[in-house]
Amino acid sequence: MLNGWAKKRQWQLALDTLQSVANEGRNLDVFVYSAAISACAEVSQWQKALGLLWTMGSAKVDANTITYNAAITACGKGSQWLRALGMLWEMDFARVVADTITYNTAMSACDRGGQWNQALLLLRVMASLRVTENTITCSTAISACEKGSQWHRSLHLLAVMRHDRVAANTITYNAAISACGTGMQWVHAINLIRTMRNRRVACDTITYNTVISACEKGAQWRLALRQLDDMKKMQVSANTITYSAAISACERDSQWQQALSLFGRMGHDRVVANTVTCTACIGACGRGFQWLTSLVLLHGMREANVLANTVTYNTSIIACGMGQQWQQALALIAEMGTTRVPIDTVTSSAVAGSCHQGYQWLLALRLLRSAGRA
Repeated sequence: MLNGWAKKRQWQLALDTLQSVANEGRNLDVFVYSAAISACAEVSQWQKALGLLWTMGSAKVDANTITYNAAITACGKGSQWLRALGMLWEMDFARVVADTITYNTAMSACDRGGQWNQALLLLRVMASLRVTENTITCSTAISACEKGSQWHRSLHLLAVMRHDRVAANTITYNAAISACGTGMQWVHAINLIRTMRNRRVACDTITYNTVISACEKGAQWRLALRQLDDMKKMQVSANTITYSAAISACERDSQWQQALSLFGRMGHDRVVANTVTCTACIGACGRGFQWLTSLVLLHGMREANVLANTVTYNTSIIACGMGQQWQQALALIAEMGTTRVPIDTVTSSAVAGSCHQGYQWLLALRLLRSAGRA
């Protein structure tokens, strides 16, 4: 019954039932406690989970591997990686065997907490204790390395998986590609997606998004668009993130025509544009000295109920500056004050640069002060 509640995320009901059984004087065994802790883990109630573990000790009920696995999971979901590791070492003290799931959950807690070095340490401990590694183990370790910007370690782990004949799945490759993107290693990202195709590992939307993002960071707009075309051929759905990354790649190389083409293609594919998408498109037009198109896009955001933030306005002001349109730049700073969009140092610099060309720096200063008080 408690297991069913855990699956339904009804942790409070599980705890109430546990208390009711205890009040009736009936003995609670390890399976009941483990189920209750699992119910707490499902909703990240790590304090309740650890409280139950402590209660087991007071009731002289020995916790087993399943119990500790559930408690470690709860700590991981609650971003308590240090407590998760504490549970692992406590298992050793209590002479409870830690299995693959135990290490996977502890490693996942380290991944969530951005502790890539601890995740790799657990991987070494597993090897020394001859605990079997599986796809989840290695994928989690690679994900932890990705969050720690350790792209070279991610690739090394992928090579070790091949050597040890541990199957790498889509999630594994996605984490490795993302690590390469973060590390500005677009060549490796492209090679990884080619490897996936050769090994017949399914490429999903996240795969292509991470590769396109890696190409964007490496200023490889042509390769980014090629990946977008491949998605269509492979019938993989492109989403807002996909197009935003592709448009950003075009922005980096001032390819405003390509950016506008992609923006139009989003509407055709019924993909909704967001603030990031529109800002990138405005930036691409600005770099291409298409200040008027930038302003049209900015005002179009309002009609489409897409939020224009500080970065959006800054990008538009810079576009006006590049087009020597100081009057438009001043109008935008006034609009920021009216709509209560916060100004920052980039805003000030952009307006100053635009108005310097028109010798209107005094008016710009007044508008900046007015916008700052709005």
